[in-house]
Amino acid sequence: MNRLQKYAAVLESLARANKLRESAAELNASQDFIESHRKKLVQEYPDQWIAVYKQKIIGVNKELRTLVYKIRTSDVPLAHVALEHLRSEEMPIAL
Repeated sequence: MNRLQKYAAVLESLARANKLRESAAELNASQDFIESHRKKLVQEYPDQWIAVYKQKIIGVNKELRTLVYKIRTSDVPLAHVALEHLRSEEMPIAL
């Protein structure tokens, strides 16, 4: 491998790492959106799965499988989507 090929490999690696960071940032922002609007979302969509992409609700369904299928058949990358089940009742946690 010559110097130019090594340099190209390093640039490609950096680009992939940057894409992963961007993905993580988008996912975190969508998860933060859910957390900051949880009370309202639970009232609007009780006991349903919600999909949020770029801080926007892109889908709601009672069945996770159906919601994921709809996302996969769209142009939205599933890895960037925050999925959450909005429970109308608090679940007790045993420690």
